[in-house]
Amino acid sequence: MKTKEILSLKVVIFALLLGILPLCIINAQSIASLEALEALEATVDRGEAAIKAGDYDRAIREFTEVIRLINGMKLNGNSQQIAFLNKFLAIAYRQRALTYELKNDYDRAIADYTETINIDKTDDGTFSKRGLMYMKKNDWDRAIADFTQALRLNSQNTDAYFDRGNAYFFKNDYNRAIADWEALLKIDPNNANVKRYIEIVRNQLRQ
Repeated sequence: MKTKEILSLKVVIFALLLGILPLCIINAQSIASLEALEALEATVDRGEAAIKAGDYDRAIREFTEVIRLINGMKLNGNSQQIAFLNKFLAIAYRQRALTYELKNDYDRAIADYTETINIDKTDDGTFSKRGLMYMKKNDWDRAIADFTQALRLNSQNTDAYFDRGNAYFFKNDYNRAIADWEALLKIDPNNANVKRYIEIVRNQLRQ
């Protein structure tokens, strides 16, 4: 197989960033590493295609294989390579979490979003996604904690304000719910749905 001829540009750039493929140097070890990267890329693509096709079990198998491949690649990596591979590992866990979410398997989705957070604690979107999974389980306090962390990381996260407001509403903490929705309106003043929610809750409080 003529590996150098069939490798995609994305894989080659990935390899260069990892230091697997030094510029102008091709040897048996680098080709083997590139073949592993190509297999990784293909597996990610198959997983994403399976999600689009609604074949969630196959998607889970593909992303599980991505995680296995990356963890194997990390065994002999240096710190720079491991840090870079962890970015892709976080993506694999996040995609598998999304797939579990689509299957309504909220416990496994939470576990994978947690793995994602353990790798990258700076992504407000992942905290928001895990918070939504806790909402599905009626675990309002954990949901609120995740939405709060998302807002610490990104004070403009309107989804986190909206969802935390919902969590407070379900806890019957109507004043905090209104406060979060009003904070959202400062960012998105034309949000008609949030305005309607605020009016409904205020009417309840008046009664």
